Amino acid sequence: MNYHGLTIVTVLMAATVLAGCTNRDGTANNSGTGAIIGGLTGVAAGQIAGGGTGATVIGGAVGAGVGGLIGANRDTQNR
Repeated sequence: MNYHGLTIVTVLMAATVLAGCTNRDGTANNSGTGAIIGGLTGVAAGQIAGGGTGATVIGGAVGAGVGGLIGANRDTQNR
C-alpha cells in the first residue's frame, strides 16, 4: 500500500471513530461530527484532485465548513 492509500485509510478510520461523539447529555453532536467528517473528506478529495498542499488545505477547509453547517442544521432539527 502506498503512502496516499495509507493516509486515506487512516482518515476514514478516524472519521468512523469520531462519528460516535456525543454531547454530555447523551445527544448527538452533529455539528462537531459533521465538521470533522467533512474536513477529513475534503482533505482526501483535495489529495485526489490536486495532490498539492494548497488543494489539500482548501479541500479540508471547505469540507469542514460545509460539514459543520449540515451538522448544525441537523442539531436544530433534532431540538
